[in-house]
Amino acid sequence: MDGYTQAERLLGIESPLGPDQLLLEALEGTEGISTPFEFRATVRAMDDNVDPAALVAQSVDLKLRLDEGSYRVFNGVVASLTGGHAASRGQRHYVLRVVPRL
Repeated sequence: MDGYTQAERLLGIESPLGPDQLLLEALEGTEGISTPFEFRATVRAMDDNVDPAALVAQSVDLKLRLDEGSYRVFNGVVASLTGGHAASRGQRHYVLRVVPRL
């Protein structure tokens, strides 16, 4: 896992898997007034066999770095985990659907 870190990236994720076990590669979603947000977070997992129980129904922080260096943080729970295509070095892409804890 040398060389893979979220430091200085525009997007970041904090999860129960620990630091730098997931790298947030893409984030899309919606939020609105009186409407709960919903995000689809595409992540690269350092382990190609993530146990869904380790993430589904667990709290995560999705972080978006702003121009001045601070972060906009969205805290929610993983509602679903979808396995994606294999990546390099025994890694795999996953898509997390993140919603507010209600």
